[in-house]
Amino acid sequence: MTFAKVLVTGGNGFIGAWTIKYLIDCDYEVLATVRSEDKAASLKARFPGLQTAIVNDITAADAYDDVVRDVEFIEHVAAPIFYRGASDSLAEFDAAVAPAIKSTLNILDAARRNGSKVKKIVLVSSIYAHMSPERQIKESGLVINEKSWSPVTREQSSAPDAFPLDAYGYAKAEAERQAWDYIAKHDDVKYSLTTVNPVYVIGPYLIPQPQIDGTVGLLLPLLTSAEVPAGGLYVAYVEDVANVLVTALEKDAAAGRRFIVSSSGFVSNAEFIESFARIFPDKKFPPLSKELKEQGTPELATVDASLVTELLGIKYSSVDKLVKAYGDMFFGPYGGTNKLVKA
Repeated sequence: MTFAKVLVTGGNGFIGAWTIKYLIDCDYEVLATVRSEDKAASLKARFPGLQTAIVNDITAADAYDDVVRDVEFIEHVAAPIFYRGASDSLAEFDAAVAPAIKSTLNILDAARRNGSKVKKIVLVSSIYAHMSPERQIKESGLVINEKSWSPVTREQSSAPDAFPLDAYGYAKAEAERQAWDYIAKHDDVKYSLTTVNPVYVIGPYLIPQPQIDGTVGLLLPLLTSAEVPAGGLYVAYVEDVANVLVTALEKDAAAGRRFIVSSSGFVSNAEFIESFARIFPDKKFPPLSKELKEQGTPELATVDASLVTELLGIKYSSVDKLVKAYGDMFFGPYGGTNKLVKA
């Protein structure tokens, strides 16, 4: 039996592809938007029979007008990722963040005007909508939860000394704020809104990629450096994120809520490399750097992602499961194409 029809925007992306897999596994009918025929072809190669539609400009006012007409649910994953150059003017900054905001409002507006069947929209945002990791992560005692919003302003994000991801974070927070404002201002909206805001999403690709980048590349220094550097991450396993996205469609309690997704607390690089060594005992991994050995347990802000378990009933994956899936991309039974670690 096939369930309701779901629109997934940005279907060929890292999170989008995993969301499609989970939806298909749950017997949903899926329509995925991509930006080109080439991307549609690669997606269909992984999911034969998948319905696709080309939306090459997600900022166009009518970008989603046609694709929302015959769906009951929408997973809005498509979003630009960008880094603001230090020499940008304020006008250039506004132009850089506008696509993230406009594409979000476009899907909401299209669903209101043309999506008479749409019941729920789930919007993928980011932990950056809740906080500024670069500014707040070392604030011991600070708790980041559903009610938290990033304190970074437009002026701070556009300043010459802004952190590289400040503009990205501002765009994520502002897009989500405007999404909630849109729902509040339009009495004729018939669907509910949920936002899913993961920390750094890690896991294997479902669609072959020419290179490993984005958050997927954050663990690469652990495998390729002469020494494992100091540091660590709050991580969300990509399958957990996809599970939350699909479950949020099915649970009435998800309506109107903001879900932080974090599969673990802070995981140090030492813990990561210990997990890699435990799961792949026949591989040799770089030694820990002196800085990492002396790092100790840092006192950091708490990222409260418990709402996923409390309201959606989802149990997070272990760090070992994430590491196993990640490592298999390189030297597992279905990987091995990237020779990063010596046998």
